[in-house]
Amino acid sequence: MTTLGNGVTVVTDDAVSMASTLTVSVASGSRNENAANAGVTGILKKMSFAGTADRSALAIQRETERDGTSLTADADRETVTYTAKFLADNLESAVNNLSDAVTGQQFHPWEVAAAKAHSAIALSPQDAVLDALHSGAFRTTLGRSAATPDHKVGNITPAALEAFTAANFTGGNMSVVGSGVDHAALVELCEDTFGEVAAGDDVPAEAASYYGGFESRVDAAGDNVLFGIAYEGAAAGASNAAAVAVLAEVLGAEKATKWGSSSSANKLSATAEAAGGSVTSFNESYSDAGLVGVIVAAPSDSAGAAVHAVASALAGVLGGDISPEDVTKAKNKLALSLFDSSAATSNAVVAAQLLSTKQPSTIDDLAAAVSAVTVTDVLDAAAAVGASSPTVAAFGNVAYAPYADEIGL
Repeated sequence: MTTLGNGVTVVTDDAVSMASTLTVSVASGSRNENAANAGVTGILKKMSFAGTADRSALAIQRETERDGTSLTADADRETVTYTAKFLADNLESAVNNLSDAVTGQQFHPWEVAAAKAHSAIALSPQDAVLDALHSGAFRTTLGRSAATPDHKVGNITPAALEAFTAANFTGGNMSVVGSGVDHAALVELCEDTFGEVAAGDDVPAEAASYYGGFESRVDAAGDNVLFGIAYEGAAAGASNAAAVAVLAEVLGAEKATKWGSSSSANKLSATAEAAGGSVTSFNESYSDAGLVGVIVAAPSDSAGAAVHAVASALAGVLGGDISPEDVTKAKNKLALSLFDSSAATSNAVVAAQLLSTKQPSTIDDLAAAVSAVTVTDVLDAAAAVGASSPTVAAFGNVAYAPYADEIGL
């Protein structure tokens, strides 16, 4: 790891590969927005690799196609990221493209208009439930959706984009993470290309507070119901972060064989399946807060029974109904998912860790933390999670979904 004079952090691993991955992560996601510019990060994502101060969008496209490079961008609640996948010999070209996207943005009115015209994102039912759970759990900050609301698009102007990037795209807020690249060569290139980034410490986002106790119901077309139950989780740098991650696997481990039954995965899966539904878990761990829980999916005629059954089983698990076998299975599944990560995912993990700790935690580091988790750690995490006020969200044909007070929440 090397920190440049203006605060940009450059991190690489020791992997030797002819295929390389480079990710520029800027700590300025939707939690950094406010009521006036809500949705601005979604438009930034849409404008990635548009015209810059030095090159047109067409020039960038032609150069990347010539080199066989792949450029992608994403935006979530805490970051805007720009990623390049390329042959190792094309490191300089990849760095130039990414640095242009970050430091040389030119928010031409016609390009902003084009991005806004294509900004609508149809959230999947599961993502819609997660959005509603975040909103109820955190209200503002992490409660702000990473998707640009249709009714907010009109407020996003070139001036708003310029003001947001000027305030948040600073050296202390930026990291460059490389896999399969030479560290010294990357640092030298970054000193040249990211030198225009304004120096300064990281721009602190408004602290996230978990509130909970909120229930939302979103009526949507279809005959299915999704019902989410969320609790306060753990921040990425918290001492119990690994234990909460293991707990999430205990709650929603998937079946291990393609044609097998999910009922053997865990108590919640068995309960949901017997009632005509299914259950998945989630664990969203951010720099200063976390959200953990389950989402029940079921046809309308089974939704009530499935949600009641899962809620009862969930209460049992959070109350301590966790066996050593449950923990062992969860730890092994979580370790496998970590070691099976792509280079781009690994880069994103390192960048996320830099947000809260300023030290790069690798996949190996995270797997070691998971390996060290004990049954007692998971029981303690379950008790802490269960002590928070739950947040509930229903999506779909909600006429068939029970209310929180009807299932004992």
